[in-house]
Amino acid sequence: MEYLSNQTIAKLIEDKLNDYSDLLFSNELITEQIRFRITDDFQKYTNKTLYEGLKYVPAVLQLTAPRMPEYAFAGMLAEDYVITFYGVIRQRDDIQKILNYYVRVENDERVFTQDGWTITKTVQKPRFIERLDHNEGKKEDSFILQLVLNWSYVLGGVVGRDSNVKVDNVTMDYYSIAYRNDKSLLPNITFGTHSNDKLVSEQVVVNFPIQSGNAKNAELLASILNNSYNKTHTIQFTVGTVVKSITGVLRSGTLSYNNDNQIVGFIVTFQKALPRIPIYIDDQTVLVGAFSVDMEKGIEIIPEVGAGRLSVNATPVRIGRSISMTVILDGSTKANELAEDIANDQLMKKQYVIRHSIGGVERTYNVFMQKGHYRYTENAALTLECIFAGAA
Repeated sequence: MEYLSNQTIAKLIEDKLNDYSDLLFSNELITEQIRFRITDDFQKYTNKTLYEGLKYVPAVLQLTAPRMPEYAFAGMLAEDYVITFYGVIRQRDDIQKILNYYVRVENDERVFTQDGWTITKTVQKPRFIERLDHNEGKKEDSFILQLVLNWSYVLGGVVGRDSNVKVDNVTMDYYSIAYRNDKSLLPNITFGTHSNDKLVSEQVVVNFPIQSGNAKNAELLASILNNSYNKTHTIQFTVGTVVKSITGVLRSGTLSYNNDNQIVGFIVTFQKALPRIPIYIDDQTVLVGAFSVDMEKGIEIIPEVGAGRLSVNATPVRIGRSISMTVILDGSTKANELAEDIANDQLMKKQYVIRHSIGGVERTYNVFMQKGHYRYTENAALTLECIFAGAA
C-alpha cells in the first residue's frame, strides 16, 4: 500500500485548522475567521508570502528526514514534519490560539486511520521564529511560526492506543498493562487442547495514573493502601479485535513517585480468582492459611503355616483421620478459643466439629486437638499450627 503523500498530509492538516478556526470564531474566541492554505511545495509558499493583502495564511509542510521504515516486516514507518506559517502581525494572537487548540486536540486524539494506515500523531507547541518588519510599501508587518509533528504509521498492526481497559465495567485511563498466563504441563496427559481453570494461572498488571473524579480509580488506590484483602474485580482489556476478561483478586499494589511535576501513578496486580472454600470449626468461620486432611489405614500382617509352606495374610486395619490446619489469629472468637485451649492444655480433652466441602460435597468431622503450637517468624502476629485427630 502506498504511503500518504506530503500533499495528502498537508490537505488533512489544512482542513482541520480551518475547521478549528470556524469553531473558535463561532464561540467568539478569536476576532477573525482565518483561512489556512498549506502546500508541500516550498516555491509556491515563497511566492505567496510576497503577495499583499493575502486573504489566507500560507504555510508549507516539509519532511525533515527521509522516509525510513522502523520495522519493514510490520509495515511501520515514522516521519517528522515541520510546518512553517506566514502571517500578519495583527492576526498573530488569533493564529496562535488556533494552532494551540490544534496541538491540544491532536495530542488528546492521537490515533486515527487513513487509507488503511493506523497513524499516531504527536505535535509540539508552536514556535515563534521571527518578526518581519516591512518599512516600505503597503505590505503589513508579518511573522513566521512553526509546528513540529511526528507521525507514526502502522499497516495491518495493532497499536497500544487502540486498546482500552475496564475495571468493573468502568473505562480506565492507564499508562501500561501486562497480561501473563501460566499453564500447567502435566506429564501424564497427551499434548493437545485441554482446559481447566485450576491448571491455569492468569495475572494482569496495570499502571494507572491517579485521577480525581474517577471513583473506581480512587477505590483501587484506597485498596492498595489499606488492609483489605481477597477483594475481586472484573478486568477487561482489548487488543485489536481480541477482548479478554478475567475475574481477579487484587493481589498487590505499588505506589511510587518522584519529587517533580509528573502525574503520580500506581501499579495494581490482579490474579485470577479461583473458588474459595470456607472452613468452619463449631459452625464458626476461621481464617486458615493452610489446610489438609489425611486418611490413614494400617495393615495387620498375620503369618500362616500350612501344607508345608509359609504364607502371609495382610488384613486392612482402620486407624483414623488427622486434619492439619494453620489458623491465623485474627481476633475472632473461635481463633482465640483455640489459642486458649492450647495454652491451657486442652489437647485430647475437648471435641471440635470441623466442616468444609470437597467437590461440592460437604464433609463433617468430629475430632480432638492432638497437637498445637504457636508460630511466628518476622511478624509477631501469631498463627496456630493445629493437628486434629479422630476416627476415620
